[in-house]
Amino acid sequence: MSVVETAYHSLYCAILTEISDALKEGDHLTVEIEECLNNMKKATKPQTKKPKRKGSVNGYNLFMKENRAQMAKKEPGLNPQEMTGALAKLWNKLTTAEKEVYNTKARNASSSN
Repeated sequence: MSVVETAYHSLYCAILTEISDALKEGDHLTVEIEECLNNMKKATKPQTKKPKRKGSVNGYNLFMKENRAQMAKKEPGLNPQEMTGALAKLWNKLTTAEKEVYNTKARNASSSN
């Protein structure tokens, strides 16, 4: 949130609070008006961008990424779900040692970022 956005939001909320206080003094503040003023305060709140979440790489994901193009050439008619299923079956057929090769690559890739 920029300094200008923060200042604008603070000023706007202060003005709405003054309006609310003035209406209270004159006994003109209804529940509906108070709700409307509160909604106006919320509506001006600047949206903060969430940081992009980097997905963690694991051996399975790395296996999928490395073998997807080869599988697409081998089985051109597969849709994405079928492709993932076929690759998952191949992953399950790998030995523990073969899977560990991908897991090690993934750990090394994650630690270098």
